Amino acid sequence: MRRRDFVAGLATSALAAWMASAQTNPRRPRLLIANSDPFTGLPLLKTRYAAGLRLLGDMEGLALSWQLTRQESFAESASAQMRKTHLASRGKPTRSWVDYARWALAFDWLFDYRGFDRGLKNRVATELRDGAAAVLSTRDFADPGQFSYHNYAPRCLVPAALAASALEGYPNCDEQCRSWRDTIGKCFANVLQVSDVVSPEGSYHESLDYMRITWASLVLISELQRTTMGVDPAHHFSMFRNIGNTYLYKLLPDGTPSREGDNEYPVLDSRDTALLGYAVNRFKDPYSAWLLRKERILCQAMGAATSGISLG
Repeated sequence: MRRRDFVAGLATSALAAWMASAQTNPRRPRLLIANSDPFTGLPLLKTRYAAGLRLLGDMEGLALSWQLTRQESFAESASAQMRKTHLASRGKPTRSWVDYARWALAFDWLFDYRGFDRGLKNRVATELRDGAAAVLSTRDFADPGQFSYHNYAPRCLVPAALAASALEGYPNCDEQCRSWRDTIGKCFANVLQVSDVVSPEGSYHESLDYMRITWASLVLISELQRTTMGVDPAHHFSMFRNIGNTYLYKLLPDGTPSREGDNEYPVLDSRDTALLGYAVNRFKDPYSAWLLRKERILCQAMGAATSGISLG
């Protein structure tokens, strides 16, 4: 069997598993974390919490803190933040995808808290559903077989994928989300297949600035598949395990990024460190671990190299 045929078959199997994973009452939490998981299982996260690691005080951080401690003060603070704010209904999905990810995660992680009442759940579910529907109506999703592997399209895939998974089994949303899963699965499968053709050794074909955005999106969706249906694209497609190698390739010996393309912005920003941390957690990648340890030195080198230069 040719490699391309194998990859196509693997992507098709992933799609089938995505579709078959639909449940009437899915067990929660299920988005990116789970009660039992070798990489992000709650027992492991509880161990890290007990060792002194703490989460941010945003709604998703508070929701996860509640999952780990069952201290209701965390859940109450998270739900209070959700009551005071709304998921923006307008705005480009290429810019708002992080917000959709935050709300979808908070919805799933806080779902079983008794103070997360039906009224608030319905409001958040409606906002997630409406946003995902708007994204899926755009031209990018008209033909999943043409869904692009570049820096814009995967960002649009995040709101749809996380909203559909967060609302799985939820009344008044599940039927519509079920109809989306076919489109979402085919789009992601096409990205995976194209990635294996464009960069078979696992690097990323655009600049550092776009790499950090696109890979963050694809990692989210890959981990979403793994935790919701047990399919692990990161194990089969080399672009995931080569995150650290690609960062090293795009850095010059003095620690600053290549000046080729859109690579002149500071290194490393929060998306870079999150991706490198993912590579360490998933693949025990020594290069990513080295980059994280040297983060301050690299940032200082970048600052010295750009001293007196306006980056615009």
